[in-house]
Amino acid sequence: FPSDLDILIWLLLMISISITCHKKLRLVDSRFPLSFVLFQTLPDLKADNQRLKDENGALIRVISKLSK
Repeated sequence: FPSDLDILIWLLLMISISITCHKKLRLVDSRFPLSFVLFQTLPDLKADNQRLKDENGALIRVISKLSK
């Protein structure tokens, strides 16, 4: 089984990936009209959003278990 340190490193990596995705989305939004971005990438954004929600839920569960 992974150690607490391994789990914390994994959590930090997931948080970093999530922040990077949000920053890239903001950069795209600042360069193109929102309607163009949504029209071109709406399915991808929906998939990314669901993935991030799932990852955040997993992170919350792990943090909850570690804090017990």
